[in-house]
Amino acid sequence: MLGIWRPSGKKLADMMNQVLSVRRKFDQCEVSLVEPNQVSYVIKLATDSLTVQIAKALAANVSKEKRESCAI
Repeated sequence: MLGIWRPSGKKLADMMNQVLSVRRKFDQCEVSLVEPNQVSYVIKLATDSLTVQIAKALAANVSKEKRESCAI
């Protein structure tokens, strides 16, 4: 999420339900809240991590190894 958003109780509950729903789709997942001043760092870290994971997946595809993981 980008920017500052002050959710109400209902909106916060809806957002957390959505996070938990997505979380169930992964074998392992950890949710972390970050300070607003760290959002850009977290986005860069996540983008870099995904780039590495995609490169690994492409390399594994060449060797026919089928395994995915994402360390965000």
